Amino acid sequence: MPLKKDYTDWSKEELIAHIQKLEKRKKYGLVWNEERTQEQFEAEAREYLATQPARGEFTLVVAGDLTEDRGRWTEDKTMIAIRVGLKLGESPSALAKRIANESGWARQEVYQAVDALKKHL
Repeated sequence: MPLKKDYTDWSKEELIAHIQKLEKRKKYGLVWNEERTQEQFEAEAREYLATQPARGEFTLVVAGDLTEDRGRWTEDKTMIAIRVGLKLGESPSALAKRIANESGWARQEVYQAVDALKKHL
């Protein structure tokens, strides 16, 4: 089994270059944030497939019942999500809104954490 890579410290350019390298292969896969909603996935899939031809085999992995309340994220998990969002170029406002929706944190709390982290990057 391949070793897991830690992409949290990669720049946006490094992430894009790595994905472009993967796209040159015949087979590759990407795993995204486990908290992504079905609506987000479907919208992104529709957008991607509208511009890219479908080729080869597809594997669809479907999660079980996600209606169970998973509670508020830990501070560490929230800060990692903020760091990754900032590295990917997400705007502070959009990042705070998205993470607040996914994490159980108040949007203002997340925005303050985004602002504080931006000052240290």
